Amino acid sequence: MSTVHGTPVHGGRRSAPETAWLARPRLLRMLDGAHRALVLAPQGAGKTTLLSQAAARAEGEVVRVRFEPGGRSTHPGSLLDLVPETPGTGGRALLVVDDAHHAIGTPLEDELASVLARASPQVAIFVGSRRPLPLSLARAELAAPVTVTDAALRFRSWEVERLYRTLYGVPLEPDDVSALTWHTDGWAAALELFRRSVEDDLPGELRQAIRRLDRRQRFAWDYLAAQVLRPLPVDLQRFLHATAALDLLTPNRCDALLGVTDSRATLARVAAATSLVRPVREDGQRVHRVLRRHLLAAVSDELSVAQARELHQRAAEVLEEEGSLREALRSRCRAQDLDGVRRLLPRTDLGAHDDGERQWDAMFSPELAGADAAVQLCRVRELMADGRTVEADRTLRAAESRADSDHARCAVLRGMIDALRGTARIPPLTGPARPPGLGWYHLVVAASARDPLSVLPETAVLTRGRPLAEGLTRILAGDRAGARAVLRAATNDVDTDPTVMLLAQLVTATLVERTGTDGTGADGTGADGTGADDEVEDALDEVLDRIHSEAERRGLVWLSRITHGVVMAFDDDVRARGQVARTVAHCERDGDLWSALLVSGSEVIARSRRGVADPEGWEDLARRCRVLGAGTLEAWARARLAVSAVEVGLPDAEGLAEQAEGLARSAEVPGALALAYVALAGCKPAQRAELLSLASSTARSVGLPDPAAPPQRAPSAQGSAPPVEPAADDAEVTHPTVVHRQGRVVTVRCFGAYTIAVDGALVDLSRLRPRARRTLRFLSMHAGRPVHRERIAEALWGELDRGPALHNLHVNVSAVRRALEPAGAPRGEGLVRRDGESYMLPLPPGSDCDVARFEQRIARARRIERDEPAAAAAAWQEALDAYGGDLLPEEGTAEWVVPLRDRYMLQAAGAAELLAVGVMHEGHLDRAVAAARRSIELNRWADVPWRVLVESLTAMGDHAAAEHARREHGAVLRELGVPGGPGGQGPVTTAPGTRPPPPRRTSPDSTGTSRRW
Repeated sequence: MSTVHGTPVHGGRRSAPETAWLARPRLLRMLDGAHRALVLAPQGAGKTTLLSQAAARAEGEVVRVRFEPGGRSTHPGSLLDLVPETPGTGGRALLVVDDAHHAIGTPLEDELASVLARASPQVAIFVGSRRPLPLSLARAELAAPVTVTDAALRFRSWEVERLYRTLYGVPLEPDDVSALTWHTDGWAAALELFRRSVEDDLPGELRQAIRRLDRRQRFAWDYLAAQVLRPLPVDLQRFLHATAALDLLTPNRCDALLGVTDSRATLARVAAATSLVRPVREDGQRVHRVLRRHLLAAVSDELSVAQARELHQRAAEVLEEEGSLREALRSRCRAQDLDGVRRLLPRTDLGAHDDGERQWDAMFSPELAGADAAVQLCRVRELMADGRTVEADRTLRAAESRADSDHARCAVLRGMIDALRGTARIPPLTGPARPPGLGWYHLVVAASARDPLSVLPETAVLTRGRPLAEGLTRILAGDRAGARAVLRAATNDVDTDPTVMLLAQLVTATLVERTGTDGTGADGTGADGTGADDEVEDALDEVLDRIHSEAERRGLVWLSRITHGVVMAFDDDVRARGQVARTVAHCERDGDLWSALLVSGSEVIARSRRGVADPEGWEDLARRCRVLGAGTLEAWARARLAVSAVEVGLPDAEGLAEQAEGLARSAEVPGALALAYVALAGCKPAQRAELLSLASSTARSVGLPDPAAPPQRAPSAQGSAPPVEPAADDAEVTHPTVVHRQGRVVTVRCFGAYTIAVDGALVDLSRLRPRARRTLRFLSMHAGRPVHRERIAEALWGELDRGPALHNLHVNVSAVRRALEPAGAPRGEGLVRRDGESYMLPLPPGSDCDVARFEQRIARARRIERDEPAAAAAAWQEALDAYGGDLLPEEGTAEWVVPLRDRYMLQAAGAAELLAVGVMHEGHLDRAVAAARRSIELNRWADVPWRVLVESLTAMGDHAAAEHARREHGAVLRELGVPGGPGGQGPVTTAPGTRPPPPRRTSPDSTGTSRRW
């Protein structure tokens, strides 16, 4: 926002916020409409950014002021002068006060208290501070404010992914996203510092930098040393370094470790001096994760390896004496104290969780695991809890081959790994042999066994997970009401395992509250999600956010991974779906097939809620369930597959419905059986009434909404019915997804001249009106990729208002569908898909689009040029061959096609240029001449092709042609204002028979221009 601090900024359209940082709707929604708000977080957490973004969204008068050290402010006068007058006609004003902690203990504190007390109720006041406000500011004047803390400001993994993808242009892999989020603790300052440290790195180097964070974190070194530690008194700096081996700082621990008696007072001073040390218990303090890793690294640099290990051993002794065995075991592991680890293992319950945070790097290092069989089995359990099943299997095989292993425990873990990988049924577990992540085991059991409660052993520990298993059983049967009560009991049970509690919250949020198991809304509304209450959606998103944060804090990698995937699956942004696919692929690579199943299932459910009938998605989900032996889940997926097949008119819909009915009966899943009856009713008109009656009665028997009833659409804000789409698009609104019949092959040509063929037959476009042909060409230009309808409407009908433009789009898409359908085909089988708010001309297997092929070959050639230079020439030749001329010449100089046309032309010219350089160096002079001339034909302003042409012709002995090319090059340079030699001689003045220095090479970048390197 362009504003001077302390100066009113009146309502109306504002510029972008002062910082180009990611806007996070979940935080901005917290401040929308707030009367008083307090943003309380340590330095670098993003307080100022959030306040700036909130001010940019505000309507009415906005005033901003920032406090500075020493009791100064950016407004020279009295703060009372800043309070806006009461707005008229129901408007609102906003006063933003940043860095209020600098006012504590100064005259500004009284002034701010007066401002808070005297401001009109129509004046909202947002205050940002690093520390809690004193009573003089936090009493009635800020009564019941909206409080945004550092826990809320912390970047979630999906926000980190979006930050790198949208602002930095670097899509990260799921494991890199998780690791970067954990190592930075989602701290905005750390994320920005890390980004600066790698901004010149290639993608592969970036991945390496993220992986090095396990061992050394130098990206924030200068900031922490200069901005955080140096302002502290020297004795506090020494205190923080000396206690860095402790995860949690308490007076008793620090006294015992340091041999002093005044740690309580020192901890209070530390907490008052820096906001990166925060209270977490009645008498405990926790150092920010990034700062603590910095302190540990600094101590390690000063000490020898033996001294560093001795430091962790002393910490372990203090923790053992206190009785904190799990933390003591972690310290023994850091000290590589094998004897101490062996001694503590039998006494430590690794299934329990204390208030400490599990480290991202393993507690049991490979060195310790290789030295002791018991430690190796603990490492297997740790890997299983992280969902790293492939690595767990490899480690277990090593343990099984050892003579000193506990082979009974090995057999139990082997059964669990095989079950998680879908190669065996899950064995019932008892007593001390239970695996880590107890709730994960119950999730698998409940999804796999017909009667999970019968296989759960009655032991004091395992019965903690019975409510979760029972709740899942009820959900899978379709008993949402019963499941809700049981799962809420599990969520609120203070004695239950924390993993079970988090799983119960996740299942409740996604399968009970957010959506019914059948893919409908929680209130029984239609699959498109209409009728869903925005406040309920926000509350559920908050639950998912809380689960993810807690899972990351406890080191439950697999659970944070699942939650991340679920959030991305329900994201309306089309680009987020690529991250879902990467998450699923990452899970499959790790052998974590259950996480892959849950994430992919969430995406299919999310698409169903957006009104997309997705038979392919449901069929893939059913296949995943079958692989894992999850028959109950497969029954639901088959039922939804049958319903979707009927919706889009698949020819084998009746067979799919009958298969779904048989599976639902054998698995005894009434909810899925009810849906199968609905699908059968759509295939058998003569028995429709009877089948719908069966569907209704079956659903009522388990408390499900009637699947045969028409969906209830929510009224609009005025209470009227929602507007109806134009008649020409009715079928598209009802059945927005199209499934391609096997064997249909699409061939699209956009370069040189536009054509489209289906199954080898050219489509006759003469019966299409000009606007419909233009719509088809636009979709063809982006074939294989979804394009948002707003973008299409803006490009083709930008002169119209939004409503008429979208109407034109719907009408013309319908006309295109009719033109592409084979004669006599039923409506809904056309080759244009609608996915939510986007349209796409897909490319089924065997299809081809010259634009997509050209882009793929350009990208491939760039990779080969970087990794295998010797093979680059052939790759650039293939890329050049894919370019057939100007993009869509039929569209003339239309604004929507010219930028892409120029981009592709320049990319082709760059490909020809690099081909010419490559083959010239290989000695193929005739090919170099042809490629250089092709590059010049496409882009005569580039310097390198002219040089290659002159040099190659000279080397071939064609001096006349070389001289002619030299003169043409000189003329081009003079046109550009670059002076040439006399007599038309250009800058290439090499005498015949001599070899000039090799030309500098260029590579076409993503925008199509040439880049020197």
